[in-house]
Amino acid sequence: MPHRRTAREPLASPLRAASHAGLPPAVIFTAEFDPLRGDGAAYAAALRAAGVDASAVQYLGVTHDTPIFTGVLPAARRWHGDVVAALRRLHGH
Repeated sequence: MPHRRTAREPLASPLRAASHAGLPPAVIFTAEFDPLRGDGAAYAAALRAAGVDASAVQYLGVTHDTPIFTGVLPAARRWHGDVVAALRRLHGH
């Protein structure tokens, strides 16, 4: 963010939006050892409260950067597979 105040804008932090109604379905993936994991769960809850089909998945025992290690971590490969499956389901493929 170019300025700290920018981080509070809804486009940077969707949880801060005045309304979540009418948004498309979402799947939010977080890691157990990620400082943003609570925000992910809160965003999924806010979406559901607004009537949006949303779910949150937290991968236990991993960190925020786990998905980039598909070549060496089984958890990363599972995460990748889950993301691909969610995208296919959400986009009807």
